Amino acid sequence: MDEIMKISALLLIFFTAMVLEGCGFRRSSEKNILVVAIEGLGFERVPCQSENLKDGFATLCEESIRFTHAYANSTGSLPNLATLLTGEFPWDHGLRGQTQWLRPHRETVAEKALNHGLRTLFVSSGLPMLSKSGLNQGFENFDDRIDLFNRPRFRPASQVVERFLNWVDGEEPQPFFGVLHFSDLLFPYRSSKTAEGELRDLSINSQLEEISEELGHLITALKKRGQWNSTFLAVVGLSGGGDPSSLKSKQTQVTLMIKPSRLKKDQGTSWGVDFNVSLADLGVTLNELVTGQLPQDMNEKTSLKSVFYDPTPSWDRDRLIRTEMYWSFENFGLDVVQSLRNQSFFYVHQNPPLLYNTLTDRQEISPLTDRNGLSEERFGQFRDYFEKLGLAPAVLVEVPSWFYVGVEGFRKEVWPQSPHLSFGSPLRGWNARKLIEEKRWGELAKNFKDEPLIHFVAQSKLSESGSLVQEGLKEKLSGVDCGVYFFKSSFKNTDSLSEHCRVDRLLQFLDWERFKGSDEELFYESQFRWSYQLWWSRLELGAMNYAAFGNLGVPLSWPKAPDVSELFLIHNDKKIRNRNLMHGFTSHGKYQL
Repeated sequence: MDEIMKISALLLIFFTAMVLEGCGFRRSSEKNILVVAIEGLGFERVPCQSENLKDGFATLCEESIRFTHAYANSTGSLPNLATLLTGEFPWDHGLRGQTQWLRPHRETVAEKALNHGLRTLFVSSGLPMLSKSGLNQGFENFDDRIDLFNRPRFRPASQVVERFLNWVDGEEPQPFFGVLHFSDLLFPYRSSKTAEGELRDLSINSQLEEISEELGHLITALKKRGQWNSTFLAVVGLSGGGDPSSLKSKQTQVTLMIKPSRLKKDQGTSWGVDFNVSLADLGVTLNELVTGQLPQDMNEKTSLKSVFYDPTPSWDRDRLIRTEMYWSFENFGLDVVQSLRNQSFFYVHQNPPLLYNTLTDRQEISPLTDRNGLSEERFGQFRDYFEKLGLAPAVLVEVPSWFYVGVEGFRKEVWPQSPHLSFGSPLRGWNARKLIEEKRWGELAKNFKDEPLIHFVAQSKLSESGSLVQEGLKEKLSGVDCGVYFFKSSFKNTDSLSEHCRVDRLLQFLDWERFKGSDEELFYESQFRWSYQLWWSRLELGAMNYAAFGNLGVPLSWPKAPDVSELFLIHNDKKIRNRNLMHGFTSHGKYQL
């Protein structure tokens, strides 16, 4: 009888456990998947051989698999993150640039994780990882609630980790799929503090220290919660932190460190893998971890799971790794540039083509010629590859110099003085708008002596007796379109105005001025206000496009320089509405050049 009761009790425990498991209760053997995606984390920024390495990076160097030749499939971070979340190349999933989005029919790893009973979370640290990019597909919680218009204009790594841990603790234990996005390395001019409260210096190394410290905090927290061994952790760079218009290793070779989940606490996984891999391979691996299956389309991709418990890769060392530079097309309408890597050879598909051997030319500065047998064979192999795809060599045009002149100023929030640039240059137009909005009339007058209308407005604002200055400059303005109408004495002489000044908003304003006090005043006022607000809303739309995507070059996103009608209103102190396009616009720190 006692034996029967024991058997019954065991059966009851067994069936109870099965029911609880079916209801979603977690067993200790179940696994979590966590990806930490870091902007600008090139391979050389985490030297595991350094004795000075501390905190999180030191732990990962000791306990993870380190891929020494991991390459991004794009020079842009947003396409690369989409590749991680889909296991597809940028030219396949379609999110190739900052102003595009992932289409809803593209199933993400997060969607599959959700369908397999995992909780899902994405914590963004800022641009360009916003929900409007389509990356939110499958995430129960996609946290991109960041104030982009006030400093520091991004969410520091400490806050990203804090939000993740609060989320983990917020509900009953359950396996999760999480992605944490760090962008601290893009803001080296933002001050940070050590755990002891000491200020760090303003540098990339300081931001690396902060990230390492927060990774250490994350690892310690997972260990305290008993989740370290059961968590698959991948720390990966989304770009190398170099020039986004370059396909060289400085921009495309990224850090990739993987700590697999462990069946045993003392199971070691610490070795290096020196075969070429890509971020698409990591995306495929995430898919396999979630579903237990590989995607149907494995062309030019491989799973990385074979090296989780054995240092010897299962894939062919001779495989091709393809990367594209879509940035030049998106920003300036130039050709998309493609590249291939095969073992130590690096080929750029342009006219003329470039081929480097990174074994003898680590910095990729001395291209080979096709005059010797080996080089000629490699050139032919790479050309044939792109010819079969129907991709012609890119025709290179130099990226406008004003872009590079201005990028560092954007990141430091110190605007470069650029009198050598024409007023048609976006950089100079931005500078003018910022000086006007901040009422820095002295700098405006000094830097824009060659722009009569702007110089005139600045001088009139500086002068205590504006009329004297105006009369002194009247002669200079006489040869400028619409210039003469900056003087009130000219308001009534508008018979020939439309012949010499084809600016609708200015004409409408002068009509309003002419009919003030008459029965028609209200009509002309409403006409002017409607026209002006429509024009201004289009400027704001451009600014918001920039804020949403972090782009510095898309023509439709450039905030325009002040036009004649706006200068006219500024000169006459007409405050139709608060004008402040440049606030929060000038330092998103998107590019690390």
